[in-house]
Amino acid sequence: MNSCGNAFLSRVAIVLISTVPLVAQHSPNAENARSSNTSLLRLYAQYLNASPAQKPALRTQAAAILAQRAALFGALIQNDPHTALQFAFSQDLLDALLQAFPDSAPLLESRGVWQGQADVWVLDAADMRNSKTAIQLNAAQERLDVVFADGPPKGLRCGSVLTVRGVRRGTTVAADGGTVSSSTLPAATCSTTGSQNTAVLLVTFPGVTPSLTPSAVYNMMFGAGNRSLDGYWRDVSYGKTSATGNVFGWYTLPNSYTCDQYSSIQSAAIAAADNDVYFPNYTRIFIVFPKPANCTYGGLGTVGCTSVTSADGASNASVAWLIADYLGSNDQGVEMAAHEGGHNLGLNHSRSRDFGADTLGALGALGTVSEYGDNFSPMGYYNLGHYAAQQKYQLGWLPAANVQTIQSGGAFSIAPFEWNTAAVQALKVQRGTGNDDWLWIEYRQPIGNYESTLSSQIFSGATIRYVDSNTGAYTDLLDYTPQTSSWSDPDLSAGLTWVDPYTNVSIASQNATSNGLTVSVNYGAGTCTPGNPTVAVSPANPTVVAGNSVNYSVTITNTDSAACPSTAFSLGTSQPSGWTATLSPTSATACVPVGVLDGGACDIVRVAP
Repeated sequence: MNSCGNAFLSRVAIVLISTVPLVAQHSPNAENARSSNTSLLRLYAQYLNASPAQKPALRTQAAAILAQRAALFGALIQNDPHTALQFAFSQDLLDALLQAFPDSAPLLESRGVWQGQADVWVLDAADMRNSKTAIQLNAAQERLDVVFADGPPKGLRCGSVLTVRGVRRGTTVAADGGTVSSSTLPAATCSTTGSQNTAVLLVTFPGVTPSLTPSAVYNMMFGAGNRSLDGYWRDVSYGKTSATGNVFGWYTLPNSYTCDQYSSIQSAAIAAADNDVYFPNYTRIFIVFPKPANCTYGGLGTVGCTSVTSADGASNASVAWLIADYLGSNDQGVEMAAHEGGHNLGLNHSRSRDFGADTLGALGALGTVSEYGDNFSPMGYYNLGHYAAQQKYQLGWLPAANVQTIQSGGAFSIAPFEWNTAAVQALKVQRGTGNDDWLWIEYRQPIGNYESTLSSQIFSGATIRYVDSNTGAYTDLLDYTPQTSSWSDPDLSAGLTWVDPYTNVSIASQNATSNGLTVSVNYGAGTCTPGNPTVAVSPANPTVVAGNSVNYSVTITNTDSAACPSTAFSLGTSQPSGWTATLSPTSATACVPVGVLDGGACDIVRVAP
């Protein structure tokens, strides 16, 4: 056993020798991919041992198998990028196949790194139960569709310079990682503060009678005597941001469109309105249109601003698409506009994280995520609550001085979240010590035209959201009444104390009044809560030519709480009959508890045999 920094590290080489390809995980996608790879590799093995006279016929057989595999793999990248990455051939094997079958280049995937400016859209289902993020990369004079196996990197928005690594088939990339650098668009054209100059385009399809009047849409967006997007942004931003503009249309487009033709709808809508709108004057564009047949989304929006082309030239603006069928009442329209408008400002969804009978699981645990599970930010399920503290901070509406970082015990006061004040309105509490996990605390009150629409329990004490390695660009609401099945009562109400079973932190909600909330934070000795370790093996489904060796990297994560002592794990091997395995070293490896030092992972690192 040797040390690397503060973590314990052990190096292991596992070599498996087999006469058949490795068996994949049991799912239809995985089984189809395995079968396709197996067919091609068996033929390739025959080709290597064939005489020159036999090879032309084998190349012909390979062409048919390659075409079938290419179609399967193209669909797999789009629908199941994680499996696609698992079953993509290694670069060495791709090179060998290309040498054997020179005509296979258009049919095989390629591995690489791609960089360019990104465009990002979020498509929201009408029932706010699921979503899809569409990402395009403008790389080297071509547009690539990017599908992330484990979600896009934090901070990705339109105009970001995105670098991805992964596997490409045609114009689609399955990405197993990516990095984001600063936007190439001028920041001033997409500011999240000040007046947001907004053009609302009302368009319909041939033969479809509009279901809304222009005046009704104007009231949803800009009305002063009712709730509106303008009123919402003014309220939630403490007056820093507003929506001003006009409604144009109705315009009848020359064609009807399907659900996924949002780019075509945008082009047609701008063309229809070009005589009436000087688009460079607007940085926010909302397009309202009737529901296409069999369409499941209710709205979508760009994450940030993108390049918009009109008869007036190119300009930078965000774009949101709202389906008129889901704007039946004024408040419904405001909720949808605040959600898609939130994406336009750069926000992602407000989720909930459920840990069953507990409020929080072990450090690093994901729990059960509900994409729209936060009922108190419009970036979650339909509601008119304020954006969360992290979101306001991101937008520059909540000053850094109004957020207090807590890493030692004490009693702290926070003002109501709705006040325009210089006082502290959010606490950022470290979850225990030695980690990068944080609990963001707000104190909501039924103040104003929007927060007053929320269910009353949210005003009873501390509203707490969680930030850890799983959070990414989202916000994650926690439930401090896990004994109920409802997510309408998540607050840690005044008079209650929560003790974290996995770290040494406890939080008490105290003295809730109309003027503020006192929160007591304590960092004690903590208690030891054992957890079952997790094991990850990479690569999950390697595909190799029969007779070759396979190297694995295995990671064991100790999920005991931070107060527990280190645990020793004995390493061993298990393999099918006829296979051989080499494991080195054979000694036990110590793993520190999760949340301590480097996060509790005991890395079993692959080395060459």
